[in-house]
Amino acid sequence: DESRKSEVRFGCFQMRVRETVPLIDWLRARYSDEYRAFSNRMEARGDWPSGVPWAEYEDRHWEQIRIWASMRMQTLWRTVAGMCLYHPALQAHFEAQKVGGSVLAREDVWNPSDCFTCLVSMQIYKQFNRSKLSETNKMFAKFPASLKVAYIDWEDLYIKGDDDAAIQGRLVEEERSRIDRVHRRQARRYWSCLIDKTCKEQPDLRREPKYRIELPGFPILGDGKSDNQNHAIPFMRGAFCQCIDANQGAYFEQALLLPCVLGEFRTRARGQPGARCIIGLPEHITSDIGSIGDFAAGSEITFGTISQRSFAVLGGRMHYGHPDIMNKE
Repeated sequence: DESRKSEVRFGCFQMRVRETVPLIDWLRARYSDEYRAFSNRMEARGDWPSGVPWAEYEDRHWEQIRIWASMRMQTLWRTVAGMCLYHPALQAHFEAQKVGGSVLAREDVWNPSDCFTCLVSMQIYKQFNRSKLSETNKMFAKFPASLKVAYIDWEDLYIKGDDDAAIQGRLVEEERSRIDRVHRRQARRYWSCLIDKTCKEQPDLRREPKYRIELPGFPILGDGKSDNQNHAIPFMRGAFCQCIDANQGAYFEQALLLPCVLGEFRTRARGQPGARCIIGLPEHITSDIGSIGDFAAGSEITFGTISQRSFAVLGGRMHYGHPDIMNKE
């Protein structure tokens, strides 16, 4: 997964304050049937203010509305929710196909998280404010333990100031940089870090990284999308990788087709013809709202189907950032 500027979830202020029409009113009008069903479900569960002004809704009500709204707009929450559907899909396949005498069928042996990881490349996590950090922690709490976040951390090499403490700090940093062979013109040191729900939460709501890999310099050299995915590659496990954008979602029915997709990666070593290195999948784009977004989504669908299939015939099919599953081996 790839995330740079997408919202994790919509906030109450974002949905209620607009120069023209509040976002929540627009969403309720666009998805009127779905909002009516959502409201009916909430009423059946207990106290729910239906048909009253938004100002009379309490924080606990807005928490449910925010999730509902975030699943209908272009948010990171929607993308992660779609990709994490692989977790229950793998569990469903296991329960349907398990053999009672197998090792995996024993208690506390099988865990879908052992063969599936949802890795979010969130390069600007270090710059998040408390609101976005809180939403990220809620995302960890909501989704399976297989959800992990990779981000870029940095430290300034040269401490500013003319006092004795600043001068002494600069001397220490210069000596450390000399030992680690950091170029004298490099102003910062960069690391690629990994966090998950098991990492300790600090007082400022940030989580202590589980792994830190130092990078030779600033990793975003060209296109932000590809470089953002590249810095997270060291934390990827397994033979197969699916990379998608943060403006796409997925369905449980699609996740159930995973064995069929993996069957395309046959091995020539076993004499199986038709081995593939890249398998292209259709995109479910969540940014097709309005004429501009609809036009962009239509262009992406054309490029992901007709154009890519033509490239495959010509031998030039390559990964371009969207939901392709690739064999890393």
